[in-house]
Amino acid sequence: LNIDLSAISAGSNIAISGMYQEAQYQGGGGGPDIEAEGIHVGGTLVAGPAAFTAHYYTGECLGITLQMDAGGMSDDGVCRDHDGFYVQGTYSYGAGKVGISYGESNQDMAVNDNGSAYDPKEKQEMWTAGIYHNLAPEWLAVAEYSHAEESWHKMDTTDTDGESDIFSVGMFYLW
Repeated sequence: LNIDLSAISAGSNIAISGMYQEAQYQGGGGGPDIEAEGIHVGGTLVAGPAAFTAHYYTGECLGITLQMDAGGMSDDGVCRDHDGFYVQGTYSYGAGKVGISYGESNQDMAVNDNGSAYDPKEKQEMWTAGIYHNLAPEWLAVAEYSHAEESWHKMDTTDTDGESDIFSVGMFYLW
């Protein structure tokens, strides 16, 4: 569901969505039926050259990276709870805009995750700052810097959190 709020402010909207999917767990030659479900709400408010976007989701068996994958459930097919959010602020100028954003995905442990050979992922988060400039109507130049981090439940003393810094420069051809 997408609700257009252009009558209040051009470019503004609210979005609500949900999903439901069933599958059969295949670990160890079969198993229980798995039900992945989630709901999302978010939107964008625009005030002249400034825009603010925010989205939130929650659900079960979604996984941090892939839905209904090993990250979405325990070794024996019990779904994990997931939630996350994304916020972004941008400011437009002439032929471009600058922006900053932050988002994270969180995953709770399933009741029986203690027997797993792998540490379940707890959180992924990333923030990005960028500049986006139209060189021509169909050419968009982009420069971004991002910092991403990952952490896990039940970390051993030899485990470390994942961390990366990404610098991106490029162009898009829009048609």
